[in-house]
Amino acid sequence: GNRRLTGKFKRIWENQKGICPMCKLPIDINLDATERPLHHKNGLHMDNRPSNLIYVHAHCHKQHHANNPKPRITASLKKVSDA
Repeated sequence: GNRRLTGKFKRIWENQKGICPMCKLPIDINLDATERPLHHKNGLHMDNRPSNLIYVHAHCHKQHHANNPKPRITASLKKVSDA
């Protein structure tokens, strides 16, 4: 349905100019949120800074993670174990 983005989500959208950075094609803002997920650039889902978030197409997001599987241990957990 028609979605109104506010706050940081609107800023993220505006900074991207509505373009998926993975395929360089426009994203329809009216799509359901599951069809335009937010991707965490650094892979850390606790890092929700606007500079770490990008909107992508759902199919681009799936392909990205299929080609770039997440390691079993995150960088933040590794730092703790190395201490």
